[in-house]
Amino acid sequence: MEIPTGDSIRAARKDNGLTQSDLAERAGVSQPLIARIESEDVDPTIDTLYSIVSALNDSSSKLEQEEVQISMPSVLKDARSQAGYTQSELAKVQYLTKHPRLAVSEA
Repeated sequence: MEIPTGDSIRAARKDNGLTQSDLAERAGVSQPLIARIESEDVDPTIDTLYSIVSALNDSSSKLEQEEVQISMPSVLKDARSQAGYTQSELAKVQYLTKHPRLAVSEA
């Protein structure tokens, strides 16, 4: 499944009868952040997207869970692909981020 877009988040929010403030409160983020995500002025973190989608999934509407639900493995795979990393390249980048002393400088 693909990473949700600002338009898909807005549509799901409206289908659930939620205001931006309602969704923000449920997701534990600010209303201005929801507005910026919906207008695609900002690229939210995976954690933020997960919180928003979880809040939409927990709302009591007729919206089918499958329409909104995403899984973290698919989001990570999409993000990795968009960044142009293979699994091993991403693992190496993540490892070097956690262990910067092991990174070899290019001089």
